[in-house]
Amino acid sequence: MTHWGRSFWGRLFPLWFALSLFSLQNGYAEQTGRIIGKVVDEEAKVPLPGATIDVVGTLIGTATNLSGDFSLVLPSTFEGKQEIKISYLGFETQTVEVDVKSGETVTLNVIMKSKLLQTGEVVVTGQLEGQAKALNQQRASETIKNIVAADQISRFPDPNAAEALQRIPGVNIERDEGEGRYVFVRGLSPQYTNVSINGEQIPSPEGDVRYIALDAVPADQLASLEVTKALTPDMDGDAIGGNVNLITRTAQSDVLKVNASLAGEYNDLVSKFGYQSSVNLGQRLNDGKFGYMFNLSYHPSHRGSQKNEMDDWALDNDEGLPELQTFELRDYDIERNRVGLSSTFDYRFDDNNMIYLRALYSDLREHENRRRVEFSYDEDDDEWTINKNMKSRPENQGVYSFNLGGTHASNNFNLDYEASYAYARQETPHDRQLYFEVSGLDIDLDVDDALVPKITSVKDEDGNTFCYCSETDAFEFDKYEESETMATDQNITGKVNMAYPFQFGKTPGKLKFGGKVRFKDKDYEYKYYNEWKLKDGIDDLTLSQFLGEYESDDFANGDYKTGKFPDVASFRRYLLAHPDYFENDEEAALEEKTLSEYDASENVYAGYVMSEFQFNKLMLLAGVRYEYTDVEYDAGEWDAENDAAVKVSGTNNYGLVLPMVHLKYNLNDFSILRAAATYSYARPNFGDMVQGAEFDLDDKEAELGNLDLEPVKSFNLDLFGEHYIGSVGVISAGFFYKSLSDFIYKKTYDGTFRGVEDVEITQSVNGDDATLWGLEVAWQQNLTFLPGVLSGLGVYANYTYTNSSATVKNLAGTDEAETEIDLPGQSKHVGNLALYYTRGGFNARVSANFNGEFISEIDGDDLYKIDDRLQIDVSASQRLSDNVSVYGEVINLTNERRVDFYNTLDTPATREYYGFWARLGFKYSL
Repeated sequence: MTHWGRSFWGRLFPLWFALSLFSLQNGYAEQTGRIIGKVVDEEAKVPLPGATIDVVGTLIGTATNLSGDFSLVLPSTFEGKQEIKISYLGFETQTVEVDVKSGETVTLNVIMKSKLLQTGEVVVTGQLEGQAKALNQQRASETIKNIVAADQISRFPDPNAAEALQRIPGVNIERDEGEGRYVFVRGLSPQYTNVSINGEQIPSPEGDVRYIALDAVPADQLASLEVTKALTPDMDGDAIGGNVNLITRTAQSDVLKVNASLAGEYNDLVSKFGYQSSVNLGQRLNDGKFGYMFNLSYHPSHRGSQKNEMDDWALDNDEGLPELQTFELRDYDIERNRVGLSSTFDYRFDDNNMIYLRALYSDLREHENRRRVEFSYDEDDDEWTINKNMKSRPENQGVYSFNLGGTHASNNFNLDYEASYAYARQETPHDRQLYFEVSGLDIDLDVDDALVPKITSVKDEDGNTFCYCSETDAFEFDKYEESETMATDQNITGKVNMAYPFQFGKTPGKLKFGGKVRFKDKDYEYKYYNEWKLKDGIDDLTLSQFLGEYESDDFANGDYKTGKFPDVASFRRYLLAHPDYFENDEEAALEEKTLSEYDASENVYAGYVMSEFQFNKLMLLAGVRYEYTDVEYDAGEWDAENDAAVKVSGTNNYGLVLPMVHLKYNLNDFSILRAAATYSYARPNFGDMVQGAEFDLDDKEAELGNLDLEPVKSFNLDLFGEHYIGSVGVISAGFFYKSLSDFIYKKTYDGTFRGVEDVEITQSVNGDDATLWGLEVAWQQNLTFLPGVLSGLGVYANYTYTNSSATVKNLAGTDEAETEIDLPGQSKHVGNLALYYTRGGFNARVSANFNGEFISEIDGDDLYKIDDRLQIDVSASQRLSDNVSVYGEVINLTNERRVDFYNTLDTPATREYYGFWARLGFKYSL
């Protein structure tokens, strides 16, 4: 990709931009009048984004932005009266005559009348309006994009941004305690997708990765979601899967608008209650010049899971069958509080000039209690150990962003600029873990059903039956750990874009160029780490002295019992009262701190130029983007031979040229064909690059960072077609292909480290080329053509098939071995099916979300995979008046499990249950 200038692209783009500049030079001087205005819904008094504005009998046209505004420049040959056609799906098309004069700006404000129907008792209101806005923006887009409006988001029972995104074609999510967290676009894991708020990248609160956990962002803070699957040159280029843009709400109406909701929530697994609340209000004042919008949401909830985990599968027994050597029961009880606050202020000096300030505060605070029973086998001593462990830790994740910018327009150019600051943090004020264990046991573990191993017999060293649930006196204190960590990530960004419209003969066009800088600082810090053990000569402490209240006789869907667990708070009181009984392992603390901490900076400089032509029904957009990245870091390595920390630092930089071409062909007002050929890339995660090395001299094993990692590069080809149905509906289908080079995976190989030969080294490396291709289909339609009461039915469905191939070395542990695998994150099958009914203010929806098996990570010799999963949700609402409605939701109705496994289902890793959770509440709008 870095040598694109020697290829077809290198010959095409100089010619292309010479034509663009020639067109600009010849067409610019002739430009004259301009038509500006706003398109508004007659009934709701709100702007209509994505409305198309066309000069009848010409190729000149445009579309309204998110605020419903448009600007249309006409050359001098169009002076005089012109017919302007305004169209919007679900609304009656209008044709208006406008008198265009040289050097003047004409204002045309259009009020559109909805066709979104009232027939008999069927009343289609917010749901169709939300779909109409999303589909009109999608239709008007220059690239391949899916858009979901706030009204449509609210029809699904999705509390956060990740959950809302899972409904979009080609999007999959990974869950945490049953709730969506990370987003996968078109079969690629989260590091290949760029996430932005209001068009600008947001940093990650997690210490070792770039991507963001979107469960921190409440869905009700958003005006819409956009997933761009084929980039244009004016977008950040580090997005192979696609770009996810979260757009916050802005004020649109001169009348005060208020929306509020309040709902109670119940979680079945932990049998606890919470609630969900939100309010937003906004208005335009001073004849619409000044607008303000405030959005607040607060969602305290309880989540949990019960799981059995299997590890250390051995295959070297006489029968050649899997033999399990580590088995765990884990119970999670999590108190989760999600807070969201966003606001937007904008001031319009006139129809041509506007400035804005946008702010977002998103905070996810949770307290996790994890109870674990671990059964582990020691081959050397031929005995089993049972460890009971209690973990208690709060964790706070926050994402904050501020955007200050403006837009200015004239008959000759459009200018926009922005300065932004974004900050993310993940803080664990204290992570406390307490361990008690009993060893010397003989355990029979039946793995005929590998997913549900059975503990058939437990005997102590004297051959007596041992009950791990009740014999708490036998468990002796092992260790107590405390730590505090902080990860921070901040971006300071500035950007500017300039666009010049031009006319070349009868062909209208636009030249756009701009630049951007982003300065990132990311670090991870252990504020302290303590590992306490009893001093020699101190009497043993037993589990019976520090018992908590929790125990379960119906664990993991009734397959296991757990007994009681240690209580961290009571033990900590004992530790503080008897400090002389304990000693801190300072060497372990220093090693953990050294291996985890780092401080990195990353500066990005980018520029682009692109041009657009409209040839009758064909739109052609082409351009090129250049991005230069400069990384510096400080980290540490642990010298196990000398029990010492070693400071290390380094740099890495690279520049990439990213050409892009888009075609859009309008068969008619309702059918569009699209094609795109683009280059993009993905930067390595910070944890893969800069975190320190761990070297075990005795076992001759080392885990290393790799600052020499190259970014993953990709050529992307997209072919897409969409047909819009009636007032609000669409059928779409597409093909996509990606050719990746230097994809990153974790590799284990034999090498030399610090002068020691034959060390088994594990580190992230660049792989060979990989390919990915897929097919995507979607259908959404309100079936208003059906007779009688059936006319309230509707369907929302999509399906994506993806196939990939990548070659990795040393998966089997030898230098010669090569294995062909799927790319991590790639599910062959992903889909949604929702059936809904709308009539007389009543709405009901049953939705199913399916994601197929995929590789989560490559770990040494193993492929760690997540199995198929089908989740069913139901929701319903009833409007009681023009202002009030009640609603109910049930999520994960069937208590769908999650299963992780190594390589095949014969060696499972985790079986996990979440239960279901439900909400009942009301909504108010003014």
